[in-house]
Amino acid sequence: MGMCGKNGKDWKTFEIETACGVVLKDVGGNIDFFVIGIDELNVLHNLAKGDQRPVRDIIHAVGSLSCITKKMLYVPILAGTIQGPLEKFIQESTYKLLRLPLRLLSNEEVNAISVYLINTHEELKNYINKNSRIVQCCISDLSGHVKAFEYFYNLLLNLIKKYTHTVNYVFLMNLVKFELEEKYPFRGYAKIMEQVVARAILNIPVNKDDPVNYVDLSSKGIISLEAVPYDTLFYVRMPYMWVWILTSLKEFRAGKFWDVMIDQESHILWQAFEDFNVAILDSTSSTSQIVI
Repeated sequence: MGMCGKNGKDWKTFEIETACGVVLKDVGGNIDFFVIGIDELNVLHNLAKGDQRPVRDIIHAVGSLSCITKKMLYVPILAGTIQGPLEKFIQESTYKLLRLPLRLLSNEEVNAISVYLINTHEELKNYINKNSRIVQCCISDLSGHVKAFEYFYNLLLNLIKKYTHTVNYVFLMNLVKFELEEKYPFRGYAKIMEQVVARAILNIPVNKDDPVNYVDLSSKGIISLEAVPYDTLFYVRMPYMWVWILTSLKEFRAGKFWDVMIDQESHILWQAFEDFNVAILDSTSSTSQIVI
């Protein structure tokens, strides 16, 4: 800013690339890393107004510097209160999410996140105290999947703010299902997923080198692989929500045999108990045939 003042220029026109150029001129260009310290990130974030987003501009500037130089790596070090500003920046990003092959969260981890969210959102705290069992059932259907968990709570908060007295949880779970279908390539893999879902349901271990590319499915966020103890095989882990999505797709042909177990709108009354038993036999037979 001082240099801008001496030159009679507005500090807003002073670019990071210009500053880096001055430093490189002084120290020479024979360096591999250029560390940029960015302090008071929360203050910069609070300066955002209209199209002027200082944090976004800094991240874009550092990223572009790293892309245009072949030898040098630019490393930003953020200081100050960074968690809130970074979370907001990431949530506002228009880029598609990076589908990391994350493990599914344990029940203890999910509960810890729930407690944190309840303590940070007063409206959520008051509501879940009255409907905890229903909410826990919904959460269990997500089986600890990080993004599904995030969508669920964001959508639940929105519904609570709009309808303070009642929340239609079937509607809520359908909203979560829609979000996941938009973000993950379920339809593109539906035709090859029959064997994968069958092995997940029957808990049959798989080999990474099987004809079905389980590593690729894991990298796309479709499944999680859990190592079998003292073995080279893996168990296929999928949230109930994933199975529901896949079996509801027309490309997933075996789904018609499994809807009695999986479809949330499939109600089993005592009058239909015999039909239910037949359906279970059909579904067991079909899953077994698929994996053979």
